[in-house]
Amino acid sequence: RGMGAMGRATHATIHHLHAPPSAPGGGEKLQQPHILVMILSCHHYAQHWPELRKWGETTHPGGTVLILVGDPALDAAYHLSLQDSLLLVKSSDAYEDLPEKVVRGLQAINDSPALQHITHVYKLDDTNIFSHEHGDAYANVNVTLMELGLLGQSGNFFTPETGHRILLCGDHPMPFWGTDFHTRDPASYWYNRPWPCSETFVFAGGGYGYILSRAAVHAIEAQWPLSSMDELSRTHFFEDIAIGQTLFHAGIVPVAIQLPGMANPFGCEQSRLDYLVKCCWTLDDWKGTALCPDLVTILAAP
Repeated sequence: RGMGAMGRATHATIHHLHAPPSAPGGGEKLQQPHILVMILSCHHYAQHWPELRKWGETTHPGGTVLILVGDPALDAAYHLSLQDSLLLVKSSDAYEDLPEKVVRGLQAINDSPALQHITHVYKLDDTNIFSHEHGDAYANVNVTLMELGLLGQSGNFFTPETGHRILLCGDHPMPFWGTDFHTRDPASYWYNRPWPCSETFVFAGGGYGYILSRAAVHAIEAQWPLSSMDELSRTHFFEDIAIGQTLFHAGIVPVAIQLPGMANPFGCEQSRLDYLVKCCWTLDDWKGTALCPDLVTILAAP
């Protein structure tokens, strides 16, 4: 689905301060990257939004930084306020609905006339920024340097993680949400429900930030149009796995890269072999297992 189809479906309300630059042309011409930073947040952390806005002004001066929040009461698919650095989407704000919130946010970016100059989306979690869990890793982000580093790079899905987390979900089933993770409400769809999965794929851990090209956003929109949000919420619990598996099915896998100015919470060496050995993780880390040989095999596959 293209942006035209999105536009007919969303009927979104947009508030912006000035006309956006013209949309990039077609073809394979090399173009200057323009990164939009999308900070995943919620109303529960609204007291931190001023800090997030200040962080955005410092790390991406003159650029676009949006705080993504869910609001099921919206009268449109999304409301965008560039003045307030806020993107509201028509979804629940609950943790278990993060996949829908992120997908709706990406679709809004794809659809908005004010954002057609954007070539990439850098998704981060709000807690990365205000909790300082990783020291200065996120305080020192410089999006201008990241944009320069992306120029000429091949790929549509980038992560500092060697982003290649591997999920052998057939052999390592997900935990029961009601006892081992965030959802403890018996009324939740995911209460005491294991995640049904029977394939192996790679994805980028959302907690550390990843970059999506507009082509990747198009691929996500094609798989999960607005009419499929109920299905999405019953297919995925974790946002990063939803994005990774969707792109994997579209033939897009994470590219491990440490761009200048990009947060690197791992402090890993940049040699690829060193990175695979020292920074390879899996969802099965809860059991203390790292499956790097399997990771190497998957990444080497055609």
